Amino acid sequence: SLLILPVAGWVCLKRDTFGGWKFTFYISALIAALMMIVWLIMSADKPSKHFCVKNEEKTYILRKISEESLGKRKERKSTPWKQLLISRPFIMGILAVVCQEYPLVITTTLLPMYMKEVLHLSDVRSTFYSALPLLALWISKNLTSSLSSYLSARKKGCCLVGRTSLVKSFNGIGSAGLAIGLFLIPLLKHSVPALIVVCAANAFAGLHTPGVFTALLQIGPAYTGSITGIAFSAGHIANIVNKLTNGLILQSWSGSADQWKLLYTISAIIAFLPVIFFTLWGSADLQPWAVPKLKESTASREDETDISKKNSETSPAYFAETLPTSV
Repeated sequence: SLLILPVAGWVCLKRDTFGGWKFTFYISALIAALMMIVWLIMSADKPSKHFCVKNEEKTYILRKISEESLGKRKERKSTPWKQLLISRPFIMGILAVVCQEYPLVITTTLLPMYMKEVLHLSDVRSTFYSALPLLALWISKNLTSSLSSYLSARKKGCCLVGRTSLVKSFNGIGSAGLAIGLFLIPLLKHSVPALIVVCAANAFAGLHTPGVFTALLQIGPAYTGSITGIAFSAGHIANIVNKLTNGLILQSWSGSADQWKLLYTISAIIAFLPVIFFTLWGSADLQPWAVPKLKESTASREDETDISKKNSETSPAYFAETLPTSV
């Protein structure tokens, strides 16, 4: 997205040379194909299988996995769908993802249209400016995720923060900052201040990565695939609903400034909601339903009649899959 927005504006400007939008789709397809090839070559499902990982990196990753009591499950179990779907931390996390993804449509996908219709910028300038908020979002995600890892790894010193408090802090600040930015954007009549506020709003949105997205990974590491699948599906549905409702509003009203102000106000309200419900009821603690237990050993089962011996020999072991790379 960061690359294709300015390129698309420039290609459309040179429509006599490149043929307009058709060439833009060709570029997008080429980039997707190249990224797929890179991913197929570079990806691996665990550190020991990666062809270019250093011994120091592999040792560090395996040590961190061991410290967090995460590892490869030796016994496959079905996903506990009932407990998962009625789990309050899971529900709060999914709702927070929806409230975060819904407003991002208006600060990314619809931003070139807003800059052209309301701020009266040219196609090339609007597409170039629209790429800057994506850059701010990307930088914020990486910096705040590194900060979160540093804070969570601290074991001594002042101001130690637990994992739940940490994700709530990042998510609350991110949601509040995004909401304030969305509320201010339609009040600005000049392109430069509006662009600065949009970039700031997207930078705050980047705090959701060490916020709710990290929380969803931590409540059930053994079922990360199911949890993230549902979370991203909910986010994409929110995007679709946003585009449909925004399209209806933009087509129904004739006053462009008023209709855009309404859209930004709705998005600001939705963006602010996680400050309330996720801060109150969200969690990043490992949930009981996400702890798969191994079967008791044969020796323990044979000694069931001897209570004292069974208690000394039998202990539950817990396994969870390695966390995937964050979004």
